[in-house]
Amino acid sequence: MVKFLQEVAQQILRDNPTDMDKVAVVFNNRRPSLFLRKELIRLNQDKEAFLLPRMMGIDDLVSDMCDWQLVPSEFLLFDLFDIHRILSHSDERFEDFISFGETMLHDFAEIDLYHVDAAKLFDNLGELKAIGEWDVSNPTLNASSQHYLQFYKSLYQYYTMLRKRLASQYKAYRGMAYREVADHIEELENTLNYTRIYFVGFSVLSTCERAIIEHFIKNGKGVLIADGDSYYVNDSTQEAGELLRQLKDLLPSSFSYPSHLAAEEKQIHLVSCPENLMQVKYAGNLLDNKAMEETCVVLADENLLVPMLNSLPDSIKKVNVTMGLPFTQSAPHTLISRLLQLYAKAQGNRFYHKDLFEFFSDPNINLLAKHLSATNIQHYLVANKLVFATANQVIEMCHTLHINLSPLQFIFSETEAGSYNSPNLFLERCKELLLLLQQHQNEQNRHSESEAISCGISIIDHLISLQDTYNYINDLSTLERIFNRLAQRHKIALIGEPLDGMQLLGVLETRCLDFDHIIILSVNESIIPSGKSNSSLIPFTLRRAHNIPTYAERDAIFAYHFYHMLQRASDITLIYHTETEAAGKGEPSRFITQWKAELAARYSNIHIDSCFVSPSITPTERKSLIQVDKDNQVMRQLREKAEQGFSPSALNLYLKCPMQFYYQYILHIKEEKDVEETLQSNEFGTLVHDIAEHIYSNYINKSICTDDLTATLSEVEKWVDETFAEKYQKGRSANGENYYLRAIAKAQISNLLNSEIAQLQQGNTIQIVQLEEELHATLSLSLHNENITVNFLGKADRIDRYNGQLRVIDYKTGSVKSEELCFPKEKRKATESDKSSTFSDKWLQLMIYAWMYHKNHPHTSIQSGIYATRNTRVELLKASWNKTDILDNNILEDFQSLLIQIITPIMDREQPFVATPSKNNCQYCLFHELCSVSQKGK
Repeated sequence: MVKFLQEVAQQILRDNPTDMDKVAVVFNNRRPSLFLRKELIRLNQDKEAFLLPRMMGIDDLVSDMCDWQLVPSEFLLFDLFDIHRILSHSDERFEDFISFGETMLHDFAEIDLYHVDAAKLFDNLGELKAIGEWDVSNPTLNASSQHYLQFYKSLYQYYTMLRKRLASQYKAYRGMAYREVADHIEELENTLNYTRIYFVGFSVLSTCERAIIEHFIKNGKGVLIADGDSYYVNDSTQEAGELLRQLKDLLPSSFSYPSHLAAEEKQIHLVSCPENLMQVKYAGNLLDNKAMEETCVVLADENLLVPMLNSLPDSIKKVNVTMGLPFTQSAPHTLISRLLQLYAKAQGNRFYHKDLFEFFSDPNINLLAKHLSATNIQHYLVANKLVFATANQVIEMCHTLHINLSPLQFIFSETEAGSYNSPNLFLERCKELLLLLQQHQNEQNRHSESEAISCGISIIDHLISLQDTYNYINDLSTLERIFNRLAQRHKIALIGEPLDGMQLLGVLETRCLDFDHIIILSVNESIIPSGKSNSSLIPFTLRRAHNIPTYAERDAIFAYHFYHMLQRASDITLIYHTETEAAGKGEPSRFITQWKAELAARYSNIHIDSCFVSPSITPTERKSLIQVDKDNQVMRQLREKAEQGFSPSALNLYLKCPMQFYYQYILHIKEEKDVEETLQSNEFGTLVHDIAEHIYSNYINKSICTDDLTATLSEVEKWVDETFAEKYQKGRSANGENYYLRAIAKAQISNLLNSEIAQLQQGNTIQIVQLEEELHATLSLSLHNENITVNFLGKADRIDRYNGQLRVIDYKTGSVKSEELCFPKEKRKATESDKSSTFSDKWLQLMIYAWMYHKNHPHTSIQSGIYATRNTRVELLKASWNKTDILDNNILEDFQSLLIQIITPIMDREQPFVATPSKNNCQYCLFHELCSVSQKGK
């Protein structure tokens, strides 16, 4: 696995046959030091004791020499923003500066790494921008253009002020530290106590890195050990060797690159996957047959880390993951984000219901609050219509649901400012929450989870420190952006076996290492290599002129890494995906084409084959559940329903589609409800019903008086607002759509009152008999020699007498057409198989109400109708039977026969529940996916 490092170890021992305590080995990353240490121990196993050389990354060497603390660029944004405010004299918000500031810091680092004359570069940049703004026809620049040019002219000031500020604190960004060491290498060299320094595995050197290494080589202390292949180094047209060729003068004159590519048989498998995530499944299957000690999986797209870990076969007992799990994919990150959303979307001291549910759904909160059920919380919020809940309401909810909220009480403590949108408040409480969680995990011996929590605490601590120093974060939206940027740059170290088992690496982590079996995923264009995108203030032409790398050099680096990964391997699998929506755009990397066209043709020992992976599971035809027979359990449910009573809505649902009736009333499947922020149609109807009941409740068994109704009109607006506030607001906004709906409710109630006032003024009399009357009646059926009793129930909004005629009235706030209330609608007789075609659901409801009232009050002729309150002129729209709206004994007996025809197939064991395909019905059916009648509406 470490053939190159074996050679390095042998060279170090040849050069230093005695103790190596004065020897240093410097890598371009720290990972190879573990393997080199193992090789040195193996080669010296006959010695009882010996000293190993010090092994480090080049960042460590630079840090040792300059004695400055290296600060990641993302931690310098606040310093740069402070400088920006001084130079620009603006009140620009920090969140608007973040992206721009990150670009500036990246450019400053490159300027120093490549030892560019910053004054000259920024002078050139200002002149270039001035040429771009120059207009021959109008030489006078407007204010916007002047501000634009002034910024570019002041970039050198940003650069120098930031460097001075950091130097005064003994801090530096990476490029600044390298430049300091390169500029003073002769003085700083004396800070090191090494007789020899080996620089191992470097393929590309910045100007400062080269100056440092070159100095040690010239004075006899430094040795550069490069790793490459003669194929791509000696061929001047090969981009993979371009950067190694630039190191030729730093290598011994006798050094030559061997030919690893031609040394042994290589079998290369090119695998094309139609889906991005299918790559990890395929790779997981391959690993079952590999020798783990010599196997490496390389993720060119590190977003595949978690899917790859989940796809490893059970046979793999040891695996070393070096790239680390992104903090953004950890549970503590999710918890912090949910708390941030909870506070950010709070209105004053009230929390938004969706954020409350998300917060209480978090698994870590479930660990801290005993007896917590997110489902129960959702039902509570829906039942109480809590769009926004105060802290007291949250505590009351938890008390009602028997949730022990005491450990988390501080999260919901009200603030003196009356708002939770405070960055300082959030940071304080977030840290307290993470510490509480860490303590719990430690008590439960879950130390692996503590690593992620510690990462979260370090990010929050850093934000607290920055806020204490600068106080530039004014709101939680800004804090969220900064937190997300910091979180993206943090990774959680995973516990593994660094020298044992399978290795799971990123591309850069393969430097200095080699493997016999290697599997590389996402070998797609724009991933390997990464493409031409470059976020920089410095244009391509100036980067070329000042020897700052461009995308061309970056492509050469990727080419070297790709060739280096494969040069010593014998069994190679290159996997790419063809999914155009994912990263890589579905195109294989051009390096694959190069290997097929050039290497396979040149070396007979290289064999390349290709295959296309397709899903191993063939989708089976989905069976449509279009019929359910009535077994004993279903019949038991039906009898229970018959005993409880069928409502008109249940019968109408059966007539629409028996399968829908089965799901809702037999299986009791219901739509999951959410807290609605505006009045829903059913609530709006109930609001109008409530006001109407309040108005007419004073007239039960009394005649309505015109003057009383006229006086009532002035109270309608107050009653609607009070009823909405008391029963329906529950944290909802009273403005916006709810204001509009309340205005409609006031208009509809006024329509009703004005219409009845007009009828009374014409000499008609109206006497209220009952409001919200519970109706019920019973039918007996004889089915298959069995007597079955079926109950019916319902509630009439209003029963009155109009000029002595008894009326059963239902209020409707929606649209109602008089033709919907006629029977039959067509001139043909209803049949059992097509009964609903001759009447509407509204007509059936009115007739059932009249029939139930008649069953309890025989010999009474009835009118049953609807008051459509949305109509300006509200008149009773009456249900009719054969053009007659006076429903007497004979008509209601005929209706009872129709009702028996409707209820019989429901209770008949031999008639199954059958889906009724209908384009409109199926399109909006809640049970469409369960029923699976995909084509029934066509």
